[in-house]
This record gives sequence, structure tokens and C-alpha cells, in this order.
Amino acid sequence: MLQLIRLFRLVFTAQILIVISIYCSFANATALKYRSLTQLANAADAIMIASVDAISSQRMANGAIVSFVTLADLNLIRGTYDQEQLTLVIHGGEVDGLVQRIQGVPQFSITQQVILFLQGNGERMVPISGWGQGMFIINNGLIYDYQGNPVTSINNDRITINRLKPADVVLVNAPKNLPANKDLAAISVASFLNQIKQLPHNQTAKPVQSIDKATYSPSSLRVNKARLIEQ
Repeated sequence: MLQLIRLFRLVFTAQILIVISIYCSFANATALKYRSLTQLANAADAIMIASVDAISSQRMANGAIVSFVTLADLNLIRGTYDQEQLTLVIHGGEVDGLVQRIQGVPQFSITQQVILFLQGNGERMVPISGWGQGMFIINNGLIYDYQGNPVTSINNDRITINRLKPADVVLVNAPKNLPANKDLAAISVASFLNQIKQLPHNQTAKPVQSIDKATYSPSSLRVNKARLIEQ
């Protein structure tokens, strides 16, 4: 009888720990509003294909770490920009072993080729429409999301992702994706660009500005780990 009581206590304790773990995981998650392809484009100042040329991180006077991502080989699809390179500033990064990461913020790598829906460079924590939702990676002529998951189709304005890797954010009001399937291939760059070109233009788009990291000063932005971010 005593052993049964101990077993019951162990099971009950384990269940409580699981519930706490799930709650903490959710509480620390970034919540973003889902954006369809049209919504990504409508909020974007520009849409461009680019290669990542350089990445550097810097700690600001307020303690925040920001990363400067310099893009080259620019191919502007929408918007206004006439320079050969563009430097983005994104909150988060690593300086002297100190790492600051924000869930939902895409991670760039040198030589990576991307399609970006740019929004508010220098004015927003993440200058990409919908944060990671507005970054697409090009690999061997195919399209992947910012986590490396294959983008398999765009139907009725919905971007369907073969989510082989678990999402690092909560996307509010997002359509449910199909179960992961390692054999389901990504769509081609040509097909993806054709979908973009059919979208209406953003009439309120601002000219894209490049950031000078020598003179950049961040605005006083606060990040709550569990909140709905209007991005």
C-alpha cells in the first residue's frame, strides 16, 4: 500500500512538472500576428533578393546588443533603393560571449541568399515585415522559410510551410500547416517571385535607408517575452 502511495505521488508530481514546463515554454514565447503573402507585402517598404555580405554585433550604451547585417548583390523587386549595399540593424546578437536572442528574429549567415520583405530599417527592432515571416532563404533555386523549412505552396494567399523544424514563435490566427513530410519539396524561386509580382503595391511604402553602424543609436524599445507583437 505504501509503495502505491509513493508511486501515486511520483506520477502526480511528474504531471505537475510537465504542466509547469509547458506553461513556462508558452510564457516565454514570442507571439506574432500571422501574415499572409499579401499582408507581408502590404507592410513592406521594399522587397528584394540579396546576399549576406557581412555581419557584426555591437553592445549599445543601454546594454542592448544589436547586429548589423550588410547585404550585397541587391535585386530590388519592389520599393526604392539605389545603393550597391544595404545595412540592416536587428536587435540581438553576440558580443564577447554575451548572447542576446529574441524568438522569431531570423538568424543570418555569410553568403546566404535571401528574399526579404523589408520594413522600417532603423526604426523597428526587426526591420522585416512579420519578423521571420518576411525572410525567405534561397537554396539551390528553391524557397525555404527563415528556419530552413521548405515553402511548398502559396494558395489563396496562404504560404504553406513543410515544418520539419518546430516553430520558435506563436503565430496568432495562422492557418494550420499539414503534417511534416520530408519528401515534400519546396517551390522554385521563379514560382515564388511570380506570386509576389501579382500582388498590389504598397502605396504607403517609405524609401529604404541603410544604417551607418558608427552613428547608429537605438530607440528605447522594450521587449516582453510573452506578448502579442504588432509586427
